Amino acid sequence: MTAEISILNKHAVALAADSAVTIGDGAKIFTSVHKIFCLSDHHPIGLMIYGGANFLGIPWETIIGAYRIKIGSRKFGTLREYGEHFLRFLATSPGLFPASQQNEQYRFLVKSYLYSLLQEIKSACDDLFSKKGKLSQAEIVAITAKIIDSHYSKWQSAPLIKSVSDAKFRVLRRKFRLYYRQQIKVFLGKLLLSVAQKNKIAFILASITYRRLFNTQYVSGIVIGGYGEKEYFSSIVDYEIETMLNNILKYKEDYSPIDHGNDAIIKAFAQKEMVGSFIEGVHPDFEQRSKRELKKITDSLPNDFTTSLTFGTILQKSKARKLFEKKVANLHTAYNQNMQQYKYRNFISKIVGIVGVLPKDELAMMAESLVNLTSFKRRISMDAETVGGPIDVAIISKNEGFVWIKRKSYYKQEINIKKI
Repeated sequence: MTAEISILNKHAVALAADSAVTIGDGAKIFTSVHKIFCLSDHHPIGLMIYGGANFLGIPWETIIGAYRIKIGSRKFGTLREYGEHFLRFLATSPGLFPASQQNEQYRFLVKSYLYSLLQEIKSACDDLFSKKGKLSQAEIVAITAKIIDSHYSKWQSAPLIKSVSDAKFRVLRRKFRLYYRQQIKVFLGKLLLSVAQKNKIAFILASITYRRLFNTQYVSGIVIGGYGEKEYFSSIVDYEIETMLNNILKYKEDYSPIDHGNDAIIKAFAQKEMVGSFIEGVHPDFEQRSKRELKKITDSLPNDFTTSLTFGTILQKSKARKLFEKKVANLHTAYNQNMQQYKYRNFISKIVGIVGVLPKDELAMMAESLVNLTSFKRRISMDAETVGGPIDVAIISKNEGFVWIKRKSYYKQEINIKKI
């Protein structure tokens, strides 16, 4: 994991990132990883990575280095054009990502999905067995059918990713049809699956790379920030990239620009709960838990009320319950809206208002402090220190371009004068 932040106003973009990387399930943590990169001396553009440190087996640092050579001194009018050019580079670099490697990664995703599906079915069966003390074959079949139908419904409703047509999706299913059958037999062969259920699973396996549902476990984040040649205000674009098959990238995009009506942006990536607490005045997990508990209580009120009534017909009680449910739903919506307004008025707007006028050095200091806040929280808690190490900070402005404020180095500068 990691903690990274970008802060934008009409003066510049500040990027800050820690140096920690977690290997495996947290068994090993290194604190010397580079996560911020300058595109080149020719562009006021910076890149920041989070999530997966590799893409299809290649370190992002190597990929970005190759892209720096590819783009050279070429310039684009807008920041989004830089982002689109970077994505095209990923999709058209067979030397980095040969078809064999793309297919191998897809096979890994198929096996991972089938394994997780099997574990979900096993867990549901174990839960029922622990409650009843026994489990029939019919109950196992029913549990399996329910879970497969749930997964199928979710994937079927997800739209295809950009540039993938229904025809391309069908081609993928035909191409890997035999492989699907083989792996379904390997992982789920002991379950009594119908032909229809096997077809649903095959549909899901084809959807893994071509539909807009993302597994955060395999996602890498690429943040590109700065200015296009024709832009006077900064912006950032965040790409969450999961995989690539047949040179088609599976990714989603989030674009955040500064403009005449938007003076400041504060955006955290990866582990962002402490930044959220600082800006919004409440921990995101606590806020979500509060909303769930309140909804649970209010949702039970109509039934409790009508059940306690000692007068009225069944029809009258039913009407009363529906009216009560509608009133409770309206009150719940009003409560959430009022709390959001309170949070924005008393916390968010005050900080964002100041960020909008911060000079470049203060922008950099704020970005570093927010990353350090997350690092400090992990250090004094019982959680693994998945955020830590030196914090790299960079400022990107229209006039000065990309400028390092703080940057760690793995080599001694005094014996690398030529490198400097």
